[in-house]
Amino acid sequence: MKLTFLTTAGLVASLLTITPPATAAPRSRKTADRSPVVALLKKGLADLNRRDFDAAILKFTKATRLSSNCRALFLLGLAHYERGSQGGDPDTADKNEAQAAAGAYAKAMSLDPGLKAITDPARFYKSLAWSYEVLRHYDKAAAAYESAAAAAPQNPMLPLQAARVYSRMGEPVKAAQSLAASLSRARRIKQESLILQTVRSNPRLSAMLAYPDVAAVLADPTPVKDTLAQAAPLSRSEELRDAVSDRDPTRAQKLTAAPRPNPAAIDALAAGDDNFNFRQYRTAIKAYGEAARLDAKIKTLSPVQHTILYERMGTSYNHLGLAEEAVLPLQRALQAMPNNAAAHYQLALAYSVSGRFTESLRALAGTFESTPSKSELRKYLLLAKSDSELEPVRDLSGFAILLDRYEEQLTRR
Repeated sequence: MKLTFLTTAGLVASLLTITPPATAAPRSRKTADRSPVVALLKKGLADLNRRDFDAAILKFTKATRLSSNCRALFLLGLAHYERGSQGGDPDTADKNEAQAAAGAYAKAMSLDPGLKAITDPARFYKSLAWSYEVLRHYDKAAAAYESAAAAAPQNPMLPLQAARVYSRMGEPVKAAQSLAASLSRARRIKQESLILQTVRSNPRLSAMLAYPDVAAVLADPTPVKDTLAQAAPLSRSEELRDAVSDRDPTRAQKLTAAPRPNPAAIDALAAGDDNFNFRQYRTAIKAYGEAARLDAKIKTLSPVQHTILYERMGTSYNHLGLAEEAVLPLQRALQAMPNNAAAHYQLALAYSVSGRFTESLRALAGTFESTPSKSELRKYLLLAKSDSELEPVRDLSGFAILLDRYEEQLTRR
């Protein structure tokens, strides 16, 4: 069984019916076949199966203008999803395509809240989740992935995707629950080892292992109840907005108690981010230091927040020309999240300016290894060739070898 991170819809005729619903007034086959909307949908489906997305979108758009047809809107959303998701990575996908897909789906669901026109709800919810994820609406994306998982209770990849989104939201307990559900499903079809390998080797997934709750799920093979399989799929967009609900505690929830809130630490972190974004680096360093001090008293910040705090503190030191001071916070950022490519790269700059060229080269290798996408790898390869701070490192014999290796990988990705 081959598991992929984001698959395309393939033969999409199975996703939607294009015949009138049972409640529609009866019409003769001859009359139905002559309907311009039905004709456009059939032609658009043929284009979609040929992966001629532009032609399909034109036909589905025309059909929506002729009639408020929920099937035309569902198919229009699907076509935009197909065209936008060809790269497979929501972080680098076209936001315009995601917005168009989500908009068409929202209109379709307002006309068909029971999703009677959908014959494959899991595939629909998956494409909806992708659209929300591209738009950074992670709460909606997680809810849609859960609905997809409930509609396809044998598929281990759907709860795994929900786990990834929850981790990005800073929701480690829900991420752990979803990962446990994924492993439970994979165990039933004897694919547990493949899921484990995928989580540990894919940078977009392995980042969530920085959370103790998530890491504990991998460390403990004890089966847990798949709560997602019993969840009722959502159907209306307003339900999706408020879909992330509390469930009964599972083993993952009991592993670590939820941190007590410390508003002062969160406020200090936000102040640091504001100053960082306005390039007020000295003030940002003070705010980040205050956030770390407050969090040490009452644990509040998640591993994601910790890695951002220390990464930006180190980056601020680098911008101020204080390379040696940058090293420690950047090392702490990587302790919180080892696959933080930005922290690896800033550490490479700090080491190079400090005269630690071999260590800088190792940090560069960590940068390239941790990049979550093809576009990120291309960006860091370009920066490594052009940033003045790395000029001494480029004279090392290992530099060219390192770049050649990852440029070759880039062509194969």
